[in-house]
Amino acid sequence: MSEPEEIPSNFPAPVERPSKTDLKRVQDRLKIFADELVNLPAGRLARLTLPDEVMRSLKEARRLESRAALKRQLQHLTSLLESVDAGEVRRTLAAMDHAPAKPKAPPVPENPLAATLLAGGDEAVFALSERYARDELQTLRQAVRTARKQLESKGDRVAALAAISSCLARFA
Repeated sequence: MSEPEEIPSNFPAPVERPSKTDLKRVQDRLKIFADELVNLPAGRLARLTLPDEVMRSLKEARRLESRAALKRQLQHLTSLLESVDAGEVRRTLAAMDHAPAKPKAPPVPENPLAATLLAGGDEAVFALSERYARDELQTLRQAVRTARKQLESKGDRVAALAAISSCLARFA
């Protein structure tokens, strides 16, 4: 029997490659990450710094309605995300989640005429017939009706008053 040859010291050591299982795990994580990115709100997505090709692919995936087409687009997006540092993107998203909230705008003072119109309905609108032209009254009446429906359905008095006030501002 012959003895095995000794490997010279200047010969490079064998490179350990990741196993197929490890590669599949990475791909699965990237696919989940791609799906998370597709489902992000548009405002948060716009604040991320991603390569143009990745952004185009994300926008395309958000546009698609067919399940099969979305699956293909997610595969493509996953392959594009291999070149992106997913950890950095996740840290950016986490920083967005923990960023201090923007200060709220000061409340807008309530317009007394808008409040009267909201409370009075059509009768209050027609009481203004000397002040406004007929077409303006019709527009104002429709704005008041829409605001009242909004108030009934959502309970948002501020938004209802703002809608009437913006209509009144157009006629001023």
